Amino acid sequence: MSGRGKQGLAWLRLILFGILLLGGFLASRVLPIGGPSAQGRIVVSLQKTVDGDTAWFTDQAGNEIKVRFIGIDAPESGSAAFFASGLAAATLLEQATRIELEVEPSKPQDRHGRMLAWIWLTMPDGSTLLLQEEMLRSGHAELYRDARGSLHFSRLERLSSR
Repeated sequence: MSGRGKQGLAWLRLILFGILLLGGFLASRVLPIGGPSAQGRIVVSLQKTVDGDTAWFTDQAGNEIKVRFIGIDAPESGSAAFFASGLAAATLLEQATRIELEVEPSKPQDRHGRMLAWIWLTMPDGSTLLLQEEMLRSGHAELYRDARGSLHFSRLERLSSR
């Protein structure tokens, strides 16, 4: 092969490597990679609580994930209960020693691009809580009936009918 042919082949390899590298980077920004547990959950740390049904998390690979807590509806800003609801969610999330997201398989994202997930908390005493259940039980959120048919909706529905 001539010198020009070898140089062209080297450029082609460099371009292909760049495409593969860029593809891997983009996939890591879009897909919640890094830390699935044995149950297929994503281990995360709390970044900030937005309100009683939305928060930002960081996965073990450093990806930021905005999550809507599926199955519940918390008061929106401007309402009297907004602060109390957000504080209740933030307190539970901050007390947890481990936070795991279980992505809703029937609808992984809402129309705003937020991940729809069930939030599993391991508390300091070793107990495991479903955040959505705790928010309903405490009265800081209501059952979000549009989530009917989702993975753990029946658990929430039984709790809210008590």
